[in-house]
Amino acid sequence: MWVLKTIICLFAGHVWIGSMYKYCVRCGKLELEHAHDVVH
Repeated sequence: MWVLKTIICLFAGHVWIGSMYKYCVRCGKLELEHAHDVVH
């Protein structure tokens, strides 16, 4: 059940794998590694 896994990640933190794209093996979240470093 993905809702429970997402709640676990909120408290315990995501388990990231990957380099350019990070994928959480616990809840399935996918995001860019340096998304916060984008220059506007």
